[in-house]
Amino acid sequence: MEGKVKQTKAQKFREKATDEQWKEMVADHEKLSNDEFKAKYEFTWGAIMNDAVARGFYTKKKNVGDQASRSKSYDNKSRKDFIVDDIPKGTKKKQRSIELYEDIAARLNNLRNDKCQYTFASILNQLLDEALKKYGY
Repeated sequence: MEGKVKQTKAQKFREKATDEQWKEMVADHEKLSNDEFKAKYEFTWGAIMNDAVARGFYTKKKNVGDQASRSKSYDNKSRKDFIVDDIPKGTKKKQRSIELYEDIAARLNNLRNDKCQYTFASILNQLLDEALKKYGY
C-alpha cells in the first residue's frame, strides 16, 4: 500500500483537471466565498492552493498591513520538523469554536495537509502548547 495516494476529491482534481478547469477553479477562488468554493469543488482552497501555484495557475499574494507583521514568508530551509507530542492518558478535551485570520487558516491548513498523520485537534493543541510555553504560561 506504500506509494498509493489517497483518492480525495482534491487528488482526483489534481490528476484529471484540464488547464481550463484549473484556471476556472483559481478564478472561482477569487470570486466565491470559502463555503461556496467548497460546495462547488468538494474540497477547500487550502487543500489545492499549493498545487495551483506549482502548476503556474496562481501566484500567492503578499500580505499587507497588519497581516504582513503577523505572517512572514518562510522558505523550506527555515522550516523545522513538526512533531506532535504524546498526550498523557486521561487528558480531557474541551470543544471550542474560534475565528482565525484567513492567512493563518491557510497556513494551518497547509500544515495539516503536510502532516496528515496527525489529527487537526492534535496539531492545534501542539501549536498552542508550544506558544503558551514560549510566553511563560
